[in-house]
Amino acid sequence: MSEIDKIPVSDTEWDVRAVIDFLRRHPPSGTLTWPEAPDLSVFKSAARRAGWELFVVDPDKPTKKSFLNACKKTFDFPSYFGHNWDALADSLSDVDHSPENGSLVLWMGWDEFSEEEPDDFETALDVMTEGIGDWSTKRIPAALILPG
Repeated sequence: MSEIDKIPVSDTEWDVRAVIDFLRRHPPSGTLTWPEAPDLSVFKSAARRAGWELFVVDPDKPTKKSFLNACKKTFDFPSYFGHNWDALADSLSDVDHSPENGSLVLWMGWDEFSEEEPDDFETALDVMTEGIGDWSTKRIPAALILPG
């Protein structure tokens, strides 16, 4: 598995202010685990207020096909998207995003995918980490968040 950092948290529950404060003080990059399953409304509100763009990848099943479909929908890939790892890598580099301060990709269900399809999960994680990491080379902080 790619190296995953743990986001430090206090004993209090994450709220909008805590997430905004975290994004402003510690702009994340790379692939990070989030300490718990997030309240999406809190995450969306915090990202918007902090000037970050939020993408939520939420496959309905822990399979490669479902994951690739979720990516196509989330990132608005073109109709000719090839539904394979190379197509995902290529398409991630073409994602149109213009956030004020950065981009976050929240990958829901990653843990089930890693248990059910470990080889496909490893490949997906590598492709996502590299693709999102490339956004940072364009001077846009970007992070892949693996919640809970």
